[in-house]
Amino acid sequence: MSISNAIFFRVYANHQNLVDQDEYPAAQQIHERCIVSPPHSSHYNATDHQSMISHLWHAPKDSKPMGTATTGSSEAIMLGGLALKRKWQARMKAAGKDIHNPGPNIVMGAEAQVALEKFARYFEVECRLVPVTPEVRCSSHWKRYANKQSDYVMDPKEAMKYVDENTIGIFV
Repeated sequence: MSISNAIFFRVYANHQNLVDQDEYPAAQQIHERCIVSPPHSSHYNATDHQSMISHLWHAPKDSKPMGTATTGSSEAIMLGGLALKRKWQARMKAAGKDIHNPGPNIVMGAEAQVALEKFARYFEVECRLVPVTPEVRCSSHWKRYANKQSDYVMDPKEAMKYVDENTIGIFV
């Protein structure tokens, strides 16, 4: 039996959960370093007061990051989208506005991963698809491709035309 077949058999035949934090404590350590506020982490460094994700997104130093680990991108999309929807609902209710008519919407490029559209369908969020346009790569990193076009991408300025007070977010 090959190594990959052995791993497949061990994981799927035994129904193991690779993010079981008791069985795989290293998964919890990675989660803490990436998402959880470092003072609660066993890897806390007094000079670093932010999680890796908070630092990546330039969150304020005194912010309290939160999040969850997922086993795949579709699950992450569903949970992230649902969090956006719940945050929008709370904001609308606090303002005394109806959360059903009109309902929430999400903006994304027409080239978006299918799981993004599934989120909109499953969680009753209007999907606003932005047409995509060719983009010329012009950075020094792409110098040898300077005269060629990249894949089609969503234009951020065009995307903003689809945004209103009921937009819960923009998937890119």
